[in-house]
Amino acid sequence: MLPAMVAWVPRWLGLWALWIAVTGSLAGPDVVTGAVVAAAVAVLSTWAVNHIAPPGLQRRWLHHLPTVAWTCVTDTVVLTRVLVSRLCGRPVSGRFVELSFEHGDAPSDAARRAFVTVTTSAMPNTYVVGFDRRRGTIVVHELHATDDPPIAEELTTS
Repeated sequence: MLPAMVAWVPRWLGLWALWIAVTGSLAGPDVVTGAVVAAAVAVLSTWAVNHIAPPGLQRRWLHHLPTVAWTCVTDTVVLTRVLVSRLCGRPVSGRFVELSFEHGDAPSDAARRAFVTVTTSAMPNTYVVGFDRRRGTIVVHELHATDDPPIAEELTTS
């Protein structure tokens, strides 16, 4: 019971803070409504995380999500700069990146491919073009070429 509560309370507080930030109101009814809605979403999301995990999803992959969220912020800044550069007449160059990616036929391999596709394509500067099973690679396109690998290296191997 205690571990579920430990997971639930931060979700509830975070969602409640998000509600208040989005509504921009500290009026009593808005705060109470936000607390109730946040509690309901926190309960449902905690239950879903503990009971409805997709087949093959490895919880160890989930620690990449904060990095993905931060990369969304930094990529937005990068792409804004690129857009301004382009509007000023400077050329912009993207690139295709081919990375080693171990493929398999197990459900966990399909889940890993889906997870990598969703998290990588969620970043504004990068999207997954496809997987080449024969060559054991993943092809990713970066709208603005960077020096960093576009996906976590540990997700490219089983």
